[in-house]
Amino acid sequence: MSENPMLQASENPLELAHGFFQAQRPASWAPAYLDGRGFPEPVQRRFELGYAPPGWHTLTERLLGQGVHENRLIALGLARRSRHGRLYDFFRDRIMFPVRDRHGSLAGFIGRTADGVGGPRYLNSPDSAVFHKGSLLYSPDKGPRGRSVVVEGPLDAIAVRLAGFRALAPCGTRLTEEQTELLGDLGDDVLLALDGDFSGRRGTVQAWQHLSHLRGPVHAVLLPEGEDPAALFAKGGPEAVRAALAHEHLLVDLVLDSVLEHRSLRFVDERVAAAHAAAGLIAALPPEQVARQVSRTAARLGFDPSDITSYVIAALSARMTRRF
Repeated sequence: MSENPMLQASENPLELAHGFFQAQRPASWAPAYLDGRGFPEPVQRRFELGYAPPGWHTLTERLLGQGVHENRLIALGLARRSRHGRLYDFFRDRIMFPVRDRHGSLAGFIGRTADGVGGPRYLNSPDSAVFHKGSLLYSPDKGPRGRSVVVEGPLDAIAVRLAGFRALAPCGTRLTEEQTELLGDLGDDVLLALDGDFSGRRGTVQAWQHLSHLRGPVHAVLLPEGEDPAALFAKGGPEAVRAALAHEHLLVDLVLDSVLEHRSLRFVDERVAAAHAAAGLIAALPPEQVARQVSRTAARLGFDPSDITSYVIAALSARMTRRF
C-alpha cells in the first residue's frame, strides 16, 4: 500500500470515484460500444472499466455528500472550479480506465469519448500529487511474467492482455525516462507495438531514445498501415493480435534503417555522411550489439565493415571527450 496519506483505505476519493464510475457503466452507452469492439461485459468487469456520466456535477455532488472536501476533489483531479466558483466534474460522458502506480494504488484515470464526439478522444487526469502521466503506465492488470508489450492506448492494452501478454500504455504520451525505468523493473524483454500509421511508426523510432538504456535487446513490430492491436482484436480476436506480435524486429534495426532511409545515398560523400550518422547511433549500443549493426550498415552502404568500425570508434571517442 502506498505511504501517501491521500491513498489510504476506503476514504480515498479516487477509489470512491472509481466505484461510482463502475456503477454507472451498465446503464450507459459504454457496454454496447465496448462489446462491439470485442470486449463484452465479463471483460469490462474484469478490468474494472467505468463510465463518467454527462452531468456537470454528478460525481462532485456524490462525493461531497460522502464528506469529501472540495479541495481534495480538485487536488486529485476529479473536479475543477468554474469562474463562478462552483465545482464541476473533470470527466464527463467518457469510458473510464483506472490508472494505478507501481504499488497498485489508484493514481487517476484515462477517459475515452464515444466515436465522433468533439474534443480529445482520450483525456488523462490532470497532474496532481499522485498522477504524473509521464511517470505512469496504464495496465489492465499485472499480467504474466515475461514479455512486456508497450502499446499506445488503453483498449490496445486490453486487447494485448487478452492475447496473453502483459500490456502497458504510456497514457497518451511518448515514452519517458521514468516510464522506461518502470519497464526495466518488470524485466528486460520489451516489445513495442504502436499503431500502424505514420505517427505510430515515428513513435517506434523515437522510443529508442529511452529504450536503448534497457539491459536487454528491445523488439518492435510494425503493424499493418492504419491498424492497432484493438482493431486487430475486433476483427480476429486474440489470435489476430498474437499473429501480428509474432512479426517482430530488433528495434535498433528499425532505427538504423530509418536513419539510412531518410538520406540520399546516391553519391559517395552522402553515403559517408550516412555512415557517420549510423556510427553515432551504433556507438551508444551495448558492446554485444555493435558487430551486427556494423555489418548491417556496411552492407547497406556498400562499405567495408572496417570503415564503419573506424567511424564507430571515432564516435565513441567524441562521446568520451564530451563526457569529460
